[in-house]
Amino acid sequence: MVERLARERGRPGLRQPLLPIVQGWRSRIAALLRRSNVVLVLTAIALVFAMATGFILLYRLVYLLGLVWILGLLWCRLGLRGLQVTAVRRARKAQVGDSLVTVVGVQNSSWLPKLWVEVGDLTDLPVPVAGQVINVAPHRSVEWQTSTLLKKRGVYTLGPVRASVADPFGIHASQRYFGGTQELAVYPATVDLPYFHLPLAELVGEEVARQRSYQVSPSASSVREYAYGDTLNRIHWPSTARMGRLMVKEFDVGEGSIIWVFLDLERRAQAGDEVDNSEEVQVSIAASLVKKYLNEDWSVGLVANGGDRYVLSAESGSARLEQALEFLTRARADGTTPLGKVIAGAGSLLGPLSTMLLVTPSLDPEWTRALDSILRRRVRAAVILVEPSSFGAKGGAKGDSSAVIQHVRLRGVPVYTVRRGDDLGKALHYRNAQ
Repeated sequence: MVERLARERGRPGLRQPLLPIVQGWRSRIAALLRRSNVVLVLTAIALVFAMATGFILLYRLVYLLGLVWILGLLWCRLGLRGLQVTAVRRARKAQVGDSLVTVVGVQNSSWLPKLWVEVGDLTDLPVPVAGQVINVAPHRSVEWQTSTLLKKRGVYTLGPVRASVADPFGIHASQRYFGGTQELAVYPATVDLPYFHLPLAELVGEEVARQRSYQVSPSASSVREYAYGDTLNRIHWPSTARMGRLMVKEFDVGEGSIIWVFLDLERRAQAGDEVDNSEEVQVSIAASLVKKYLNEDWSVGLVANGGDRYVLSAESGSARLEQALEFLTRARADGTTPLGKVIAGAGSLLGPLSTMLLVTPSLDPEWTRALDSILRRRVRAAVILVEPSSFGAKGGAKGDSSAVIQHVRLRGVPVYTVRRGDDLGKALHYRNAQ
């Protein structure tokens, strides 16, 4: 996972959402330049006719157009001279539902007043950030505060700040950029789940078992193929050389039970619009589950079937929560691997007494059959089904949820159903498990 995140941070595509903003302003500037050329053409035409006819009003029109053109040019040239703009943002990390507070300051060190200066913060946030049109007296400063509600998780680029000015006739325009850029990570929303219960009836007491672990121990039991989330110190180089691909060591540890959260990010299974969709609800549920059990000192792991196989190894501790939220912030529902194949390939992760929490909107019966084989290994499970029909069942999320629910319930696995707009704390109450 670390390598994947590093590649994403350095990927030029993260800046792509800013292009429409910059291009929009370029088109506006280009329009003003064309308008400036139109004035020059009109001036030239008026001058030709004035010289041909000797009509005094045409000469006056030439003088007027020329004066307006020159004054507008001087207005724009001097409009941003001596201007300094700063933007102070009070957070580099936030959660969905928080507000991004930015304090913008404009200082005029010139002896000329700055009139009708538009100041805006360039950002690729999925919500518009309002600009401000201000006047600044000579040797004075202006400061104001903006608050933007964060509605969608992700990693966004904030800044630079743009200041632009146009002359009163709209013939000329000028703009400058101040400050650099910074990254804002908007973590998924989490809710308290005090009434969500794990199916852990068999875990009472001091029973000891052996199982696969991502944590290094003295006993390495086997190797498997590398997956995102594995660290380099666990690579088994002899097997890597022999197999021609990266292989990592697996370790045996005494059993303390481990919770694995499986997040279904297959593209075809999703439904909903850009902001209010099954993907965001799933991620919020997964984040809430991870937070709940990490805070209770459990070892929690995370698996997601996005464009690549995402794996966050099962560990405990408060630092793990930060890593899990970072993991979920960057995960996207762009996967092509069905959940059934992910479950079937999870044998190396799930040992006896492990607990699997499946979060999915998929109504494909294939994953329920894969779950059957996992249950035979004494793995406990619970399913959180994000009802796709409540999100419009677009993008291939079709089928009857009752058949899936009935199949899973007959295996003794509790099923929680979450619909669009539900309060997650209430929907994931153990009394609502089917």
